[in-house]
Amino acid sequence: MIILGKIKKIIDIFNSEGITGVTNKIKSKAEYYRLEKIIDRCGTRLRIAYTKACYGKRISYGKGFISRAGFAIRFNNLGTDRRYIKIGNGVFFNRCCSITCYDSIEIGNNTIFGENVRIFDHNHRFNLVDVPVSEQGYTYSPIKIGNNCWIGSNVVILKGVTIGDNCVIGAGVVLNRSIESGSLVTTESGIKITKIQHKSAS
Repeated sequence: MIILGKIKKIIDIFNSEGITGVTNKIKSKAEYYRLEKIIDRCGTRLRIAYTKACYGKRISYGKGFISRAGFAIRFNNLGTDRRYIKIGNGVFFNRCCSITCYDSIEIGNNTIFGENVRIFDHNHRFNLVDVPVSEQGYTYSPIKIGNNCWIGSNVVILKGVTIGDNCVIGAGVVLNRSIESGSLVTTESGIKITKIQHKSAS
């Protein structure tokens, strides 16, 4: 069993010295085997601050992933057999964000998240009046977040949501429906969705 202290030590070495630094400090085949068990796949230039449960064979990180302190990933123990989180290249999570996965969550390349973003691909059932909510099970549906999106602080993304590429989700939005590419979502006078007028940088 890998303890958190061991994981934090390996991540700290990886952040400062890369995978070569990690392998140079591993003293036995047993330690290397434990390292292989931490993450399914990760690209280069990974940066993970001290976090909770951001490792496992059900997680894939792309190149240049960065998370700040307080980032947490959790898998619901009652979830589906295919539970998996795939994070693309160049993704950034600011402080105290969390992902809770029951089935499937996918995040595209170069998407960034403000502080305190919450992502849930499931919800409690609650329609049985004679059964406690905690015992009614869950509904669930995959979440897909596109490439090059900016998700503002305190956004909550709920089950079944697909966010297209090049979207901006304003701070404080609770998103419970899918958004097409190139959309700006804010909470002014309720949820408001407008098209972004993109232009070339040149």
